[in-house]
Amino acid sequence: MRNRMLAKVVMYLALSFLFVFYPGRNDFLRYYSLDAYAFQELARFSYRLEPRPRLSPIPDPLSLPQITAESYLVMDLDSFTPIIAKAPRRKMFPASTVKLATALLAYDHYDLEKVLKVNKVITQEVRMGLKKNERISVLNLLYGTLIYSANDAAYTLAENYPGGVDAFVEGMNRLARRLNMRDTSFQNPIGFDHREQYTTAQDLALLAREFIKNHILLTITSTKSITVSDVDYENFHYLQSSNELLGEVPHLGGLKTGTTEQAGQNLISFYKFRNKPLAIIVLKSSDRFGDTRQLINLIETGLGYEEVSL
Repeated sequence: MRNRMLAKVVMYLALSFLFVFYPGRNDFLRYYSLDAYAFQELARFSYRLEPRPRLSPIPDPLSLPQITAESYLVMDLDSFTPIIAKAPRRKMFPASTVKLATALLAYDHYDLEKVLKVNKVITQEVRMGLKKNERISVLNLLYGTLIYSANDAAYTLAENYPGGVDAFVEGMNRLARRLNMRDTSFQNPIGFDHREQYTTAQDLALLAREFIKNHILLTITSTKSITVSDVDYENFHYLQSSNELLGEVPHLGGLKTGTTEQAGQNLISFYKFRNKPLAIIVLKSSDRFGDTRQLINLIETGLGYEEVSL
């Protein structure tokens, strides 16, 4: 009896082996060759539905003449849902809002304690007063770039990058592509007007969403004022935030101002409404702080969130 059972087992194994490896059409081998993981249990995909923001009543941008910006956008950053917008995809001059990208790229490349040398002194417009051959840490240059919007600080971060300023700008454009900023082109790390340097409120919301993930940079942009020095404590630089709303409007924590002749007044603000992160962007405004206050008032009086179900 035992010999018979053993013979049956051997026969079944032989037939199974023949079934699997017999030449010709074999669905098992065909499926395995197309997808070796077809017979493995994979991890289940999980997702979370974010509550949907809704402004009530929904205002018509044309009915808001008190907002002077040619383009503006309030974006819920968790769900990336626009709450109120006017021409959010219109290409505009970014001015110093580009310094958010400058800071992100510099943070990713340098150690914060790394000491950089000032090789070229930038004297145009806003500057923290760096001197030629001054040696200063990356962290303090980031403070200058983001708090005071110092052009000399942003340029020093770029000029010490491998390949120099041109390579740094290429890195900024790679960052823009990675963030899916389809209507953005960077030509310099400072924000000087250039006919090929442009962005949109929609793209700046993508940049803001990436920026606030970095808690160190976010802390810098929400700093009202600070004094930093070079590594030799020879040169001290007092930095005062260029954002008049910082410290005056509750729940607002930066992010970046920008002003040039062609760009007008630009402002990207990070605002928390009931612990929900929002980006408020105004471009080509004649009163960026007043416009932002008006948008915040609309948020505070009319914004709610509703759960989404499948």
